[in-house]
Amino acid sequence: MSAQQITLPADTGNPKADAAIIAFFKANGDQIMTTGKQAQMYADHYLGFHLAGLPTYSAASGANRAAAAALAADPTNVDLQAAAAKASGTVETVFKGTSLRGMLLNAYAFWQLGQIAKIAAGVTLVGGLLLLLLSILGWTHLRRTPDEATI
Repeated sequence: MSAQQITLPADTGNPKADAAIIAFFKANGDQIMTTGKQAQMYADHYLGFHLAGLPTYSAASGANRAAAAALAADPTNVDLQAAAAKASGTVETVFKGTSLRGMLLNAYAFWQLGQIAKIAAGVTLVGGLLLLLLSILGWTHLRRTPDEATI
């Protein structure tokens, strides 16, 4: 993720954010995003908060088409030009914001899977070493036991 050079803000802009979220953004503010947890926090608590104040992509796209149709009917109307530009900007913002949010949450999901796989690999390694130790102890016990005692 560091290749994307996404810098975390020091504040979410949400006045109702809880203390843990505020502390996370203060601690990670002005740093380039490198972990899945940072991606998840940015997507949920920064992008999610700001996108919540915008219309859905469907609504923004419909408003953009309506503004473009009105402008096509009267292309010299300055008010319609401004409304079409604003509607187009809203569609761009919503599309890019939801796309980025989805990609960041996808990166978080794969990061989380990697964390789980790392723990599973460690547990598997410990289990394998334990079985190796038990096998060695079994072989030494077999050599120390008289042949007539073996079944």
